[in-house]
Amino acid sequence: MKMPGNSAEKTQNDHWQLFDYVFKRDAGERGFHDSILSMYERNARWSNVIVRAFVIFLGFFLKPRAKSMKYIFWGTKYDELILSLPKSETCIVGGPKQLLFCLKNGRSFIPEMKLWQPLCKGLKIGEVTGEDNLLTLVILSLELKIRQYSSKDAVVIVDNDSLPAQRLVIQIARQAGIKQSICIQHGVFQRKSPGYILDGWFADRLFVMNQKQKKLLIEKGMSAEKISVMGFHSSPYIPIRPLSLPRERKICFLGQPWPKYGEPKGGKYLKIIDKVTREIMANGFELVFKPHPWEKQEDYLKHLPNIVNCTMKEAIENYDIFISLTSTALLEAKVSGRISIQLYDPLFESDCFDNMYGIKTLFILDKEFEKSLIESLEEEYSPEFDQQHAPLRDRFLKLIFDL
Repeated sequence: MKMPGNSAEKTQNDHWQLFDYVFKRDAGERGFHDSILSMYERNARWSNVIVRAFVIFLGFFLKPRAKSMKYIFWGTKYDELILSLPKSETCIVGGPKQLLFCLKNGRSFIPEMKLWQPLCKGLKIGEVTGEDNLLTLVILSLELKIRQYSSKDAVVIVDNDSLPAQRLVIQIARQAGIKQSICIQHGVFQRKSPGYILDGWFADRLFVMNQKQKKLLIEKGMSAEKISVMGFHSSPYIPIRPLSLPRERKICFLGQPWPKYGEPKGGKYLKIIDKVTREIMANGFELVFKPHPWEKQEDYLKHLPNIVNCTMKEAIENYDIFISLTSTALLEAKVSGRISIQLYDPLFESDCFDNMYGIKTLFILDKEFEKSLIESLEEEYSPEFDQQHAPLRDRFLKLIFDL
């Protein structure tokens, strides 16, 4: 799939395989492709002429200085890291949501909203070609902006390097002369997962959570040289409110977008939620459901009790126990001194967090599951606060300077 752009002739074709991950994963998890396409189509609707004009107008006042940007982020997932880096050297590429973040926090902004439409087209037919004039303009426009604003030692940072948008941004940055693209691990990788569904294969560098995750990736075939251990992508939040007494504990079920990964996992996920929430509430505990960002448009949320939309820090402050299947947020809650419980079902091909991270694991198929669940909610617990890591900014910059 040869793509347009001044450097296309210098780029191996496989660098432009934007959609391989989506189609390969869909082959094993039917529905994954359609969920990504649906998400991209929603983003494309935000790229209409009126919204785009508004973003470009306001974005003009946040335009970076020429040759000054050292840290170029796609999106604002790693907001703590973004805000810890020098304002004069940091910028965000994105749309309306990212613009508001930059306006609020005084960060430079590069608008890029036109990429969603051609990527939607590419997802439908399985490729993009040099004959796509809109994509040609998107590539050239963003490439010129990155060339204009980036310093000689700039890096581009993404939250994954598997999905088409992030892969396109990485490749455009390469064409613009950026020598290092960095993917920061955002979720726990599982030993049982096939290697191709893990992040890290496309970017130049992958910053992972710990040595165990690095070892796992090496076992999957990734080069050890490209993997660096940074630690978790945010600093542990230490709540002001102490842990409640056992019978007064408030419980937060952390959602995950399993219905996007096909009917078997999606259907089982909803059954588990129903079973667990009913059991907990029947025993007199207060329970809320915190949807994953990819779940927030799903119809089934209408049938779940006590939906809360808050940040993870707010959830850690307000709730005592966190329950989920494979959510990385279970680790986040644990190092913040809260109780984390993993629900294990073999269908989800997960590792036991009990073995890897010291998080209590309950087996759904166990005959005593309901009894074990309620007993776990009432156990005595001594909070375990993570005091090991250096500040996030220092951990990140150490790896950058080591590049």
